[in-house]
Amino acid sequence: MIIQREYEEGQDFIKVLNYQGDKKRNFASKVMAFNFGYENLTVENYDYIGCLDADITLESDYYERIMEKFRQDINIGIAGGYVKEPINGVFKNRRLNKAYSMPNSIQFLSRSCFDEIGGFLPLKYGGEDVAAEVMARQRGWKVRAFPDIPVFHHRVASSAQGLPRGMFRQGKMDYHLGNFFLSELLMCGNRIISRPFLIGAMARMMGYIVSYIKGEERIVDSDFIEYFRKEQWDKIFHRFAAVPILGKLKRSEIEF
Repeated sequence: MIIQREYEEGQDFIKVLNYQGDKKRNFASKVMAFNFGYENLTVENYDYIGCLDADITLESDYYERIMEKFRQDINIGIAGGYVKEPINGVFKNRRLNKAYSMPNSIQFLSRSCFDEIGGFLPLKYGGEDVAAEVMARQRGWKVRAFPDIPVFHHRVASSAQGLPRGMFRQGKMDYHLGNFFLSELLMCGNRIISRPFLIGAMARMMGYIVSYIKGEERIVDSDFIEYFRKEQWDKIFHRFAAVPILGKLKRSEIEF
């Protein structure tokens, strides 16, 4: 807070707010703190709104370049760069970077898109970034991450909780977002070669199974889950179209 206060002094475009709400360390608290800041905005004339975590650094023209992407395509609703994380002291692209997704820590949204999706969902186990992207696409907006715009993340994802524990939490997150079992199984299988090898994938799968067995209540609605699962099926069919059994199965035969 001291560092933020130092930047606030003499800068009329910086205002530090101290959120006194839920003090539990979970992702819902993070969203509520963001919403608190949004509700206390004193300006009305703006076109974009964004998130930026404290363990992120950016190049000086980062936002200028991102806003240019919005100007080039008015259908973009959420945008960001490609995340680089330290590996043996050198920043390298995260293996799981995707051109259609980016973490909430750097999500930058057009105001129209943000208002249309109703902001971020206060999901206890995280996934507000995924939920925002799904809701944006559901409403016809594009979500784009740009490989030529770097983002430097100074801490490996989930390391604050310890990797196995963090992966267990991510499994619970997947369940609460509406992932179906096959998608979760394939996702965990894809993460076997990521550190901590095998253990992380097993912890994530276990988190999903525990939430499933308990029948934990989701806050995302049925339309969201149906749309999200159709997106997941599309990715599965695209990846395994060459497999004989899946190749013969028509996409329309899948029910949700």
